[in-house]
Amino acid sequence: MTVEVGVDWLVYAAGLIDGGGCIMIGKRQRVGHRHPTYIPQVVVNMVKRDCIDKMQYLFGGCINRKKHSNPNANYSWAWTLTGTPALKFLSQIEPYVILKEPQVAAALWVLNSARKDPNGKKLTPDILANRERCRELCHLHNKRGRNA
Repeated sequence: MTVEVGVDWLVYAAGLIDGGGCIMIGKRQRVGHRHPTYIPQVVVNMVKRDCIDKMQYLFGGCINRKKHSNPNANYSWAWTLTGTPALKFLSQIEPYVILKEPQVAAALWVLNSARKDPNGKKLTPDILANRERCRELCHLHNKRGRNA
């Protein structure tokens, strides 16, 4: 199902990502594969599920309930987009993101570098090195605390 998303919701989604979202690039080395796979992911965690449900309705993805070690803490909900749906989402909100612009740019570069050209171009060492730099950039920008 495709939902037409208005600019107001794109701006709202960009604000969620800027304010409390996380853009990361996972790295996985699969057995029998020569190169690692880099997988961009977008995650938003919230205590109230209403907003998370709306994000899933508009942009797809999955929702997971997260437990906390503190027994008095409320459950929180995590909305997650990975791969091609993340590419579409990040492309849509890119003009409206402010704080997470470096992570959005890095994730989009990794996702777009995965697209093969018509000649079936292989992954070059430069592309792999740039993917790793993008992953490190996202990790650096996602750090918390005074030393971040």
